[in-house]
Amino acid sequence: VRYLSGFIISREPRTRAAYWHQDWMYWDEPESADPLPVKVFLMYYLVDTSPANGCLRVIRGSHRRRHPQHEYEGHGTDIRYEDPDTSVKYADAAGQIDVPIKAGDLLIGDSRVLHAPRANGTDRRRMVLTMWYLPDVIRSHFGNGEGLGLRLSYTLEETPLGTAGAVKNVEDELDGAFLVLNGDIFTDLDLSAMARFHRESGAMVTIALTQVEDPSAFGVVDMDETGRVSRFVEKPPPGEAPSNWINAGTYLVEREALAHAPRGEHYMFERGLFPKLLEMGAPVYGFRSDSYWADLGTPASYARVHRDMLPSADGTAEHDATGVHSSARLSGPVLLGRGCSIGPDATVQGPVVMGAGCRVGEGAVIRDAILWRDVEVGRGAELDACILGDGVSVGDGVMVGAGCIIGDGVSIGSGNRMERGMVLWPGVSIQPEAVSFR
Repeated sequence: VRYLSGFIISREPRTRAAYWHQDWMYWDEPESADPLPVKVFLMYYLVDTSPANGCLRVIRGSHRRRHPQHEYEGHGTDIRYEDPDTSVKYADAAGQIDVPIKAGDLLIGDSRVLHAPRANGTDRRRMVLTMWYLPDVIRSHFGNGEGLGLRLSYTLEETPLGTAGAVKNVEDELDGAFLVLNGDIFTDLDLSAMARFHRESGAMVTIALTQVEDPSAFGVVDMDETGRVSRFVEKPPPGEAPSNWINAGTYLVEREALAHAPRGEHYMFERGLFPKLLEMGAPVYGFRSDSYWADLGTPASYARVHRDMLPSADGTAEHDATGVHSSARLSGPVLLGRGCSIGPDATVQGPVVMGAGCRVGEGAVIRDAILWRDVEVGRGAELDACILGDGVSVGDGVMVGAGCIIGDGVSIGSGNRMERGMVLWPGVSIQPEAVSFR
């Protein structure tokens, strides 16, 4: 038995079918007619395959008799000049069958058989979420990622591992360059442009950068005209920053960079791995971007992003709701989800965002608020500059003031006054007239 070669094969989303080929080049030799294979190929599958995402297809019987496709040199350079849309080397063939395989299975094939992967017609891309805090909430919301066109998996940290430590923890699942995106960043960064810059510059690490007026509260990046980073300056005093470009929390990293990160301990990209790579002389580059960028790390910034995403405050109301009473007063910008209802004489003064299925009672007033799905607001209640989670119930005459955050499923009985930035944990129930401020 002699081993010849091995490959890792990946079918990227929206890729064409591959050309027909075989791994046997000796059809003029007597052993070509042998009923048993003289040479075999082995394929070990890391993911489930199907006709939709690029599973193997083979031409039945092509290992026992010469087939017209055997005349073509699939492994040769001539394949570069073939049009996949018209060439017989790519086209479906008589007698072909699909061979869908499950992850973890081993396929053994006769090298004489003609085989080729199907096109991957899916948009699914692989993403790993590294989690420590409230992992069950995140997992239950996103599931396996099917609804988002992703193949989503999770890793759970027993203790926080830091930004680089968390990625080091999944190193064995990475087979090349990868993107790291901080979960509390909201941006429309052009990832394709960033990837092109990364390739063209020959970077080991590319850091997305955004420009701010006052960088004194951030980590500032100093670099030359090509974007190559020379140093990082953490929270420089006002007026002393070498630039206004700060780390925007998105990185494109070659897998080899992780060799310099410790395993199983808390370790940061920003204060650990990146400075270490600079000391080694590794090519670390900054990708300047003027894309929208916001750190969602505080309730105030979370609310600001909602305001930014709404249409301009021109007095209009955008909504998709059939239950807005004729006497209700809506002033924009307002965005209502499907199935929302607004009762008689209610006032909704934007910026306001309501998720699907929200119900606002008669005479209620809502200003500058964010309501998730299925929130019920009682008669005469008042919401001002607050955030309410899914399924919150606000009783009649309740006041929820500026800065308050009400978690999923909270029930607030009638007559309560929630003020001074109160935060209620999910599932809490407040009896009527139990809370008041004087």
